[in-house]
Amino acid sequence: MKERSYLNYINNFRGFAMLLIVAVHTIYLIADSSPGEFNVLRILLSNSSMLFIFISGYLFQYLLDRYTYASYLGKKFKNVILPYIIMSVPAIFLMLTRPEWLDSSWINTPSFQSRPVFVKIILFYATGSHLPQFWFIPMISIFYLISPILRYIDRHPAWYAIIPGLIIISLIVDRPPMNDNTLQSFVYFLPVYLLGMHTSHYAERYFSYLTRNWVLLLVALLVLTAACFVDERFSYLQKLPLTFLCLFMFYKISSVKLDTVMGLVAKYSFGIFFIHKYTIILVSYAYVKLSVDGFLNSNGVGLIFSFMLIVAFSILLLVPFKLIFKKNSRLITGC
Repeated sequence: MKERSYLNYINNFRGFAMLLIVAVHTIYLIADSSPGEFNVLRILLSNSSMLFIFISGYLFQYLLDRYTYASYLGKKFKNVILPYIIMSVPAIFLMLTRPEWLDSSWINTPSFQSRPVFVKIILFYATGSHLPQFWFIPMISIFYLISPILRYIDRHPAWYAIIPGLIIISLIVDRPPMNDNTLQSFVYFLPVYLLGMHTSHYAERYFSYLTRNWVLLLVALLVLTAACFVDERFSYLQKLPLTFLCLFMFYKISSVKLDTVMGLVAKYSFGIFFIHKYTIILVSYAYVKLSVDGFLNSNGVGLIFSFMLIVAFSILLLVPFKLIFKKNSRLITGC
């Protein structure tokens, strides 16, 4: 079995991708007070999950030499599914006791409300509809389950030729508006995951190409960003050059230790993923109690401050778990 080296550039890229995901949810603090600025940021940041899914595919392929289906599923259950189950408990409790928090198209209906509590809980876990970011776990779980197929594709790389066709299908299917259709989300993000695998499989070729043509990708990014303001469906295509430019940037500076910034965020990335919406709720509540929400939720400086506070507070909340439970903290918080 070939030993795989640590990928510092992917670690830093993962930290950056997690910051984008937190930013997507932080901008909703100004949705009511500054709708114009909010819409601009929403369009620019939408589909940032694509970067994280690309990284997931990249790492899956990179670590295939040590892959066995049983051990792979076991690790994913311990490090992803179990923390999801545990970290979902407060949110599901709030959903069941505070109906005004329900904002998904299908759960905020009389038919859902009339279901038994245990059915509601199962549906929450199956769709991740209880917190904005939790749709990701049921969706990525499908990738875990079909990992033998993904491994087969990598062992027979001619199958990677399906990626362009799958991208076209994704553009037609589109992303579920409320992220509450797990199968649709899987279809939508499948080519991104495969593209991450393909990039890892042919990493040397990709980095050689990026070294020569990164300017073309930058132009494509700018053009597609402008197109997003005409039709938001271009955000899918817009995130593709952004993903490769970020990958290339972190690869070029891979010898630079960014542990004080991106590396730290990457270390706590899955924990931040699970906890940051709770942190946003706490910060918003504190703003109201301190009567500073009018300033902090209505301008760019306040939004940047809020974003930094949410990231820092999320990490601070996770630190005690790591100190107390050490390696076993991953079973609770994901990091």
